[in-house]
Amino acid sequence: MFKAASNITKLQTVFLDHTGSTSYAANHIRAHAEEMLSQIPENPHPRHAASQRSQEKLGHARNRLLTFFGTPARDYALVFTANVTPAIRIAGELTPMDPKGGVYCYTQESHTSIVGLRNMVAERSVSVRPVVFSEIYDIAAPNSTHSYSLLAYPAQCSFSGERLPLVLADKTHDIHAHASEYDA
Repeated sequence: MFKAASNITKLQTVFLDHTGSTSYAANHIRAHAEEMLSQIPENPHPRHAASQRSQEKLGHARNRLLTFFGTPARDYALVFTANVTPAIRIAGELTPMDPKGGVYCYTQESHTSIVGLRNMVAERSVSVRPVVFSEIYDIAAPNSTHSYSLLAYPAQCSFSGERLPLVLADKTHDIHAHASEYDA
């Protein structure tokens, strides 16, 4: 029988920047420790048995996430990173922003890695525009339908706890989908 109270990890201190996640359940920690002791994960790139197991686990996780988001593997790449900072860096490096009309817009309440991305973008002579949460709904489509822009915002401010409705992602997608109709 599962007993929720006995599965909650006892905390001696509280880390406030946990972004709404809960503490790990003790049974998850035990299961993970047991798996780590019985099958130590290996680098998935070589071609030996332990590496193949790691590759299979990564492939399974990748497929589950793509399925969860309703995205086919032929259209999307899923990249696993150690944390948010390298993920943000990769997004910034791979977004083809054009100095003629492209803009990097981020909320001032964003994670430091999002704010820090402005330096990389500025080196590419792309316009940088910081905004506050209340202004984010006023952001329009890029001036040119042939320019790419990047909008970065958190779902929740880690300082104030204020949350942005996730419909903003849909609104942004709709703006760019409508703009791409003119590219045809």
